[in-house]
Amino acid sequence: MIRAAIVGLGWWGETLVEAVQDSPEIRFVAGATRTVSPEVKTFAANQTSLNLAENYDALLADSDDRCRRARDAALAARAAGDGRAAAAGSTCSARSRSR
Repeated sequence: MIRAAIVGLGWWGETLVEAVQDSPEIRFVAGATRTVSPEVKTFAANQTSLNLAENYDALLADSDDRCRRARDAALAARAAGDGRAAAAGSTCSARSRSR
């Protein structure tokens, strides 16, 4: 299973999370958003496996070694000033292992 992180939990981000919640192939396990409203907190709490990071930096600081390449790509894109690439690079995917 692909374990992914999502940046942005507005209408579209929530739609993406909901669209794959029953998928055997991909699951959003972490997320970050600029505006953490009570509605976003409630949405994240209602998902079975979505951990809401405090902010984008906290999401990138996740110590999950399986995400190292995606994290490195996101940090490099951020340093280059390419926000779109940083968001795309922050997707963390790996074969699921038990923790």
